[in-house]
Amino acid sequence: SVTKILRSSGHRAIATVNSSSPFCVMALSKEERSVPLWRRILGFYEKSLEHKPILTKSLTSATLSVLSNVIAQVGFERGAALRAGRVWSFAFGKTLRFGTWGAIAGVLVHHWHKLLERYVGSGKMMIKLAVDQTLFALFMTSAFFSFMAAADGRPGDIPRTLATTVIPTIFAGWKLWPVAQLINFRFVPVRFRVLFSNMVAFVWGIYLSIVSQ
Repeated sequence: SVTKILRSSGHRAIATVNSSSPFCVMALSKEERSVPLWRRILGFYEKSLEHKPILTKSLTSATLSVLSNVIAQVGFERGAALRAGRVWSFAFGKTLRFGTWGAIAGVLVHHWHKLLERYVGSGKMMIKLAVDQTLFALFMTSAFFSFMAAADGRPGDIPRTLATTVIPTIFAGWKLWPVAQLINFRFVPVRFRVLFSNMVAFVWGIYLSIVSQ
């Protein structure tokens, strides 16, 4: 084994490394262990972005989508069913559909932010916001309800679902997303914008879980 100096989130740490082991770091210094958990997670996320950016964003989005659906089902749908005297059971299929959509959405949002930076630029924040909250919101909302209906075996319901839910959902989203994206475009570094969107989408996903029931 050899001893190496590691740097994580601006901290120096001494670690013993065994080059023959798949788990290279054998021990970290007390200083390294004192780094807050959120900074270690953020450091891991940033390193993953360097190697596999699209996969990292897709998996992060999928994970948060699954969590938001679980919270919606257990915290809201279950209570509503019990109050109405209905039998409730956890819908694993719905959670799977939300996780799959989250994985797809992570890729779409990744490429969307790249397009915004390429064709709109970094200094035109209000133009970005306007395009994001009209064209992209319309596309993503339509894609979400279309995917959920098709994945649930109801492709014939897509036209009716789009006609009745897309515009009201976009209007509801304007209570949350414009402010969130304004913060995102103004203060968040480009490499973390999808992550910030995922965090907002975690809250938004709870609403969508309920609406799409």
